[in-house]
Amino acid sequence: MKSLTLEEATSILHSHGIKCDMNKVQKWIITGKIKEANQGITKDKIEDFLHRYQWDGTAYEPGIDDQTKIARLLEEVKELRLENQSLKHENGQLKNASEALPF
Repeated sequence: MKSLTLEEATSILHSHGIKCDMNKVQKWIITGKIKEANQGITKDKIEDFLHRYQWDGTAYEPGIDDQTKIARLLEEVKELRLENQSLKHENGQLKNASEALPF
């Protein structure tokens, strides 16, 4: 597989919505977050990183213990309840506003 330049790797990450610069990508490589193959950075290694990155900080992050998963899920439920409450309130306001229209 073809080795990517740091600029190419950064560009691929940008295309997936990851906000980073080449220095950040280089740091991820140095710290091992992005693994290097024998021939350097490959698209496969970038895709592996993207798969892990999408779950970081969530209850689905690989390698976390059950207690952490539960705590993260409870926090997510709390946030979803607040969002649901806010949307119900907004829906009520929109219904009231539409009833007040003259047509």
